[in-house]
Amino acid sequence: MSLFVCVRLFACAISLILELDDPFAGLFGIASSILRTFTAVLVRSRVALVGHSADAIPVLDGEN
Repeated sequence: MSLFVCVRLFACAISLILELDDPFAGLFGIASSILRTFTAVLVRSRVALVGHSADAIPVLDGEN
């Protein structure tokens, strides 16, 4: 019985690791629109603090 539990836990751990390999898809997927919005907020705050143009700061587009 304990061997079955150990094998099951090991299989779950492997599947979780494989699931987290691609953060924009799967069961625990992160919406790319949220990251784009967050990046835009960071760019605006950096422009306001530093005074550089937004073109000089790289923005993530969510595509690989």
